[in-house]
Amino acid sequence: MGKVGTPRSVMCPHGILGKRKCKDCNNAWARAYILKRNKGRRGPVIVPLEERFWLKVQKTETCWLWIGAHHPQGYGNITVSKGKTKPAHILSWEIHFGPIPEGMKVLHSCDNPPCVKPDHLFLGTQTQNIADMDAKGRRSRGKAHSDACNKAIREKMTS
Repeated sequence: MGKVGTPRSVMCPHGILGKRKCKDCNNAWARAYILKRNKGRRGPVIVPLEERFWLKVQKTETCWLWIGAHHPQGYGNITVSKGKTKPAHILSWEIHFGPIPEGMKVLHSCDNPPCVKPDHLFLGTQTQNIADMDAKGRRSRGKAHSDACNKAIREKMTS
């Protein structure tokens, strides 16, 4: 059976996300959505990339949060073809504004890695990205960097 995310409106009346089941009524919402999407037939469902993107976006008052797979640094990831993934914020840019010019990066104005809201994304160079990090105090160096890395490793080992 194909893997498909589920928008909150298709899950169950409770809308409480569990790991494939509603935490309130224990309904297997992923399976029900796949069967509905496939008109009751079993087997894999081919879902277009843009539709799969929207299934993994949760809109809040401030940011549009990616609720699908995440990169270790917190950025969303989506599979675009067999074995190939793309950062979710980059796909969001391409859906809303088109291709990214060569040499440019998609940067966040909100400094929230899982955010895919187009209003919070802008194009810039890697140099501009580093300058933005420095201006906002988000780049650690020296002992601070070492401490942050060690803390992250300890947290992964204990969880």
